[in-house]
Amino acid sequence: MTGIILDIGTGDGEFVYQLAKANPDRFIIGIDPNQKNLEKTSARLYKKTAKGGLKNALYVLASIEDLPEELNGLANQIFINFPWGSLLGGITEPNEKIWKNLRRVSRPGAIIDILLPAEQMPISEEWRQRLVKGGFRVERHEQI
Repeated sequence: MTGIILDIGTGDGEFVYQLAKANPDRFIIGIDPNQKNLEKTSARLYKKTAKGGLKNALYVLASIEDLPEELNGLANQIFINFPWGSLLGGITEPNEKIWKNLRRVSRPGAIIDILLPAEQMPISEEWRQRLVKGGFRVERHEQI
């Protein structure tokens, strides 16, 4: 394995499944507090390999506010795609606990990709400065 990717707020887990399928040299961990959303995809993930199962991915039931210590320092890359609820609030109005947990599970130099709908994307310089102050380097921030 050449690295570990976390998908925080994975929802139905399909992104994790497809990412693991496309990147067999990476280990992908999907994290979400809602077990019901993950049932269909996790059943497919844990099948035998010949039937579409994958050995390079797993799902963890947890929220961003309470990430397991076993994840500390593991992630080379983190995805947060179209978050909602407390995760969205913690991203758009930087919540110290959420960003502290993101730092905690990241390896030094890890990449964090956050995809937000344009209407929810904080584009202020203040937002960028809060992230920098929190120990993150903002390489790109754009509306597409």
